[in-house]
Amino acid sequence: MRAVILGLAGLIVAGNAMAAEYLRGSTYEGPPSTGYSWAGVYVGGQVGYTNANMDLSQSTRSLVADMVRALLVETEFNISELLNVRNTDARASAYGGFIGYNSQWGDVVLGLELNYNRTSLTADSSDSIARSFVTSNEFRNDVVLTGNASAHLTDYATLRARAGYAMGWLMPYAMVGLAAGRLDYTRAATVSITETDVSATALDLTDGIAPRAGGSLSDSRTETKRGAITFGYMMGLGVDIGLFPGVFLRGEWEFVQLNPIAGIGLHLNTFRAAAAVKF
Repeated sequence: MRAVILGLAGLIVAGNAMAAEYLRGSTYEGPPSTGYSWAGVYVGGQVGYTNANMDLSQSTRSLVADMVRALLVETEFNISELLNVRNTDARASAYGGFIGYNSQWGDVVLGLELNYNRTSLTADSSDSIARSFVTSNEFRNDVVLTGNASAHLTDYATLRARAGYAMGWLMPYAMVGLAAGRLDYTRAATVSITETDVSATALDLTDGIAPRAGGSLSDSRTETKRGAITFGYMMGLGVDIGLFPGVFLRGEWEFVQLNPIAGIGLHLNTFRAAAAVKF
């Protein structure tokens, strides 16, 4: 992470110095107010480093709830919420490309950009728990739950609205927009419940409930999906640096929040460097 940040800072400094040197020896004259025109269509490529937090805590709960939905122990104690498959961080490099359009009014630059990134972010986690509950029908329920989940983000794209301020050949900008991600996931859960009649030894001994035979449940569920699509939003900050009249460099930070899918939620923080050609 430190190396990426230092690299972006170096890119900004180097790009500004190169732009200044070019201006001293160039006959190009940009718009009087800025010295550089940011207007027009541009296309480029990028590399970066992404840190993702994958929230797997809700991933197995719907599986357990489906298995125990008809049981009194679920109605009274919500045992489907006991499993807590923990959040996991994942880190990976990313690469991709972008295309956009800028319009410029004096020093104000507004634009729209489509950005795509390929990556390989993987996380997995598991949990197990055992508890006993006495339900209102005077059965003791010995419950054992196990669950696990894994997710792999393969790529994501953002549609960004950008607003920048032209400072000569330097343009800092802010951005906000929509995001879509594609991931593969697997989630699984196992439920084991043993019922024991405790009406004769616990609770109300005079309620007249006759001893009854207990029961048991042993069940499991697994769900796997490839190429699941989830949507969300993004925001970020960056700076574009004019290198030549038709070429610029970029350094930026981007935050992406994707909506949970199958109980799996994730957000991304990406630092990247880029280069683009402007037409």
